[in-house]
Amino acid sequence: MRFGLYFILRVWGLLLQLFGGLVLIFFLFNIIPYDPVGVFLFNFAPSSDAERELLVQSLRAQWGLDKPLLAQVGSFLTELVQTGSLGESWYGGSVNDLLKENLIFSLFMLIMVTIAYIPLSILLGVSTARRNRRFYDFLVRVITSIFYGVPYYIIAVLVLTFGQVEFSGDPSSFFSYFPEIFIPIGITILVYTSFQYRLVRSELRLILRKNYIRTAYAKGLSDRAVIYRHAIRNALPPIVLSFTITIPLTISTLAVLEYLFGFPGIGNLLVDAARNLDWGVIIGISAVFLFINSVLTFVADVVVQLVTPERS
Repeated sequence: MRFGLYFILRVWGLLLQLFGGLVLIFFLFNIIPYDPVGVFLFNFAPSSDAERELLVQSLRAQWGLDKPLLAQVGSFLTELVQTGSLGESWYGGSVNDLLKENLIFSLFMLIMVTIAYIPLSILLGVSTARRNRRFYDFLVRVITSIFYGVPYYIIAVLVLTFGQVEFSGDPSSFFSYFPEIFIPIGITILVYTSFQYRLVRSELRLILRKNYIRTAYAKGLSDRAVIYRHAIRNALPPIVLSFTITIPLTISTLAVLEYLFGFPGIGNLLVDAARNLDWGVIIGISAVFLFINSVLTFVADVVVQLVTPERS
């Protein structure tokens, strides 16, 4: 019953988080220190100031920029709920269509990274915790420190500079980017495994010092049984929370790498929209990132409640 109440309250919290995030997105859009429509029309505006002003006002009305902040949010939400539309590009075309064209690349990279670095982090964390301060533990820490300490974009630039790898492909053909697409995937896996395994290791080291772990050893349980039946179970809550919250960071990392390596994806789409001041696309993608981050945070909180040992 207590968990049911927590779940209901957390759902309400999720809805408030989504609404508040949308308000913040539109608020930031409205306080930028220039008129986005005026800048958008810089190269296309008529020679007459009167005609230019008339066109600016017409476009502001067409894009709903003449409405108050909450009215803009309300219009966006209404269209999203009724039609599932994330808006229109200022250069023509639906944001949904643009996302469909680029989402497959970003989604594939995210799935590959997630299914690789999570088990790798757990395996490395468990194995080094069991061999604390031994040569294996020292070796893993030294190697992972390289990828943990050097920013991922520096690693990407070094690969592009000295790797002599040609990146080319047809955006309409997903498989034309194979096998080069696995280079940014590999960089991301190395970086996040190097970070997350340290959390697993430190949590397990703390748990292994507890009295009930010593009691389990005293009862004659094997090292494997103590680790997997008792230690990992009690270390799960912070580990699950960290893995879940790290996924939005992984998305942003992949977005940057997509741009650096020239692969299609949400990252390149967002950069192109920023270059062209296409605020319709920027707001739509920001709303997608907000939804992903909010839902993953919600899932993390619920899962942590379920795996907390005190509940069982």
